[in-house]
Amino acid sequence: MNIKVPNSWLKTLLETNQSPNSITEKLSLTGPSVEKVEKVDDDFLYHIEVTTNRTDAFSIWGIAREIYANFKFRKIPVKLKTPQGTDVKPQLEVKELPLKVEIDKKELCPRFTAVILDNVKIASSPPWMEKHLELVGIRSLNNIVDISNYVMCELGQPMHTFDYDKIKNSQMILREAKDGEEIKTLDGQKRKLKRGAVVIEDQSRLIDLCGIMGGENSQIDKKTRRVLLFVQTYDPVRIRKTSQEIGLRTEASSRFEKGLDTEGVIPALTRAVFLLKELAGAAVASKIIDIYSNPYKPKEVTLSKEKLEQYMSIDFPLSQASEILESLGFKVKVGQNQIAATVPSFRANDIAAEVDLIEEIARIAGFDKIPNLLPAGEIKPQTDPNFYWEDRVKNYLKFQGFTEVYTYSM
Repeated sequence: MNIKVPNSWLKTLLETNQSPNSITEKLSLTGPSVEKVEKVDDDFLYHIEVTTNRTDAFSIWGIAREIYANFKFRKIPVKLKTPQGTDVKPQLEVKELPLKVEIDKKELCPRFTAVILDNVKIASSPPWMEKHLELVGIRSLNNIVDISNYVMCELGQPMHTFDYDKIKNSQMILREAKDGEEIKTLDGQKRKLKRGAVVIEDQSRLIDLCGIMGGENSQIDKKTRRVLLFVQTYDPVRIRKTSQEIGLRTEASSRFEKGLDTEGVIPALTRAVFLLKELAGAAVASKIIDIYSNPYKPKEVTLSKEKLEQYMSIDFPLSQASEILESLGFKVKVGQNQIAATVPSFRANDIAAEVDLIEEIARIAGFDKIPNLLPAGEIKPQTDPNFYWEDRVKNYLKFQGFTEVYTYSM
C-alpha cells in the first residue's frame, strides 16, 4: 500500500532537525521505502510504499515511530510527540443522549465504540487541516467530516460520523446483509449487496455499509447539530470480499481489509473528540460505548543471544538489541543470554517468533552491518552413468553430422 506523508504534518509528531533528504535516505534503508519526495509549494511530500503486513505504518504516526527508532539508534537528536487528546477520556458535559446498540455476530465487529456529541457547529476546517488533507489526496468538505479523515490518516484508524438526529429511534443494529438488500452510499450510488456484507440498520433502513462507505440517509450536512462518532474494527476478510463484489474501494476499506489494531480504537476516538471540541465547539453528550468481546492479550517472544548472532553473523550486544526493540514500542526484559519482548498490540499480526525480532533488530541496526558471506562447504561431484553415456553418444553423433531434434510430446 502506498501512502503520502507531508513533511509539515510529520513534523507535528516528530521533532528533528534532519532534512527531507536525510529522512528519505535513512527511512528507506531500514523501514518503509520512500519512492520519491515531491516539492509542493513550501512543503515536501513523501510517497511511501508500506508492505501489507505493516498495518501499523499506514499512517503519519506509524511513519513517525519508524523514523524515531531509526534516529535514536544512530544517536540523531529526535523526539516523538504523541498526538493531543489520545490519552484524554471524554467526560459527559451536557444532557446524556441515548443510543441502543446490537451486534448480531461478535466476529463481524471485534470492537465497536461510539460517542455522541451535541452543540456541534458545522464550518470550514482551519487552513492547516485543509492543506494537510489536500496534500494526501482528500478533498476538504467540512470540519466534522475532515476531522474523521484527518485522524484516519494521522493514526491509521478509519472512523465514521453520523448525523445523530437522522438515526431513527436512536438505534443501531450491526448485522450481515441479506441477498439483494440495497443501500444508497455517500457518493449517491445505489448498491445491491450480497449476503456476508457488514451493514448497520436503524429502526427501519440501512444507514451504513460498514468499513467501506456510509449511507447517504445519515450523512452530516449544514443542519447537523448532533453527531455520532463511530470508531470500530471489522472482520478483514468480509470487508475485502464486499469491496470487490460491489467494485468500491475506499481509504477506509483498504485499511480495514488488512486487519487493524483493536487497541488503537480508543486513542483514535479520543483524538477525534479532542479535535471536535477544539474545531467544532462540540460537547460530549454520552458515555463512550465500547463493545469489545475478545480483548487483546499481550504476547511475549523470547530471543537468545546465540540465535541473534547466528543470524546476524556478528557480535551484537543484547543491550543494543533491547534499545532497538524498546524504541519500536516493545517492552523488553534483558536476561544473561536472552531477552524477552512483549509485543505491542499494533505489531501483534506480524511478530510471532524470535526470527521476527531478529528482523526488527537487523533492519534498524542496518542490513549493511551483516557480513556478505556466501555459504561455505564443499560439494562433492556425483556421476550418473546414464547421463555420462548419453552425453558421450550425443557428442559422437554430433561429430558424425547428425542434428538433435526436440519433437512435440504428442
